[in-house]
Amino acid sequence: MFLDWLGKKLGYTKKEDWYQISIKEIVDNGGTGLLFHFDKSPQKLLSAVYGDDFLPWRFAKVPQSTPVSIYFFAIISPFCKIMLGVLRLLERGGESA
Repeated sequence: MFLDWLGKKLGYTKKEDWYQISIKEIVDNGGTGLLFHFDKSPQKLLSAVYGDDFLPWRFAKVPQSTPVSIYFFAIISPFCKIMLGVLRLLERGGESA
């Protein structure tokens, strides 16, 4: 399979390595047709082939088709988690559990 071969060639050993992949690397290694079949999106290609849900915002260049709400969630989610913890702490009168 093309992606298995390309991953070995690029030295990828785990899922997280794929977030480094660029469109240029796929094209330069003969994957143009495959890439175009998936709307020129490495994220869509990888998700279809490997069945994992690759997160679009973790790629070096995020596909333009990614909704802005996903970016917002990825950025604001950790902040909300911290604030929720602070609010719970304040509700208990500052006593830790």
